[in-house]
Amino acid sequence: MPETFNTTSLRQLVVGSAVQLERAIAANGRFGGHFVSGHIDAVAVIKKKEYRENALYMTIEVPEAYESFLLVKGSIAVDGTSLTIFHVVKSTITISLIPHTQNATILAAKNVGELVNIECDLLMKYVQQFIKPQQKAEKGMTQLLEESGFLSR
Repeated sequence: MPETFNTTSLRQLVVGSAVQLERAIAANGRFGGHFVSGHIDAVAVIKKKEYRENALYMTIEVPEAYESFLLVKGSIAVDGTSLTIFHVVKSTITISLIPHTQNATILAAKNVGELVNIECDLLMKYVQQFIKPQQKAEKGMTQLLEESGFLSR
């Protein structure tokens, strides 16, 4: 299980650590708008926690390689809990935990500096995978046009 150990926050757990487990939604049921698969993309670091009225705002620094998947009003799973991103600055996101999420998950008990597992929106990953060859082709064509003297910067 080296892949799981190396790509998740499992490496920081000790006997007795709380772990969030979420069951997968049945494919024949109603989907609520967030598409995540339960496969961890990376670990991220909690940078800030702040209570505002009854909500807990958590600011999380996601590895830069995942910046293109971070979108305001987009979804992200944090330690298995699918949430909506409401603020993005480069590779840092802010999420808001409503009272139910604070009570029903382990997220509110996490401290600044702790690692959390991150899974980016599945649809965003598929879209990026689909357009990647097109982006490479466009970049290659632009470079070719510049080298041939048709474009100047």
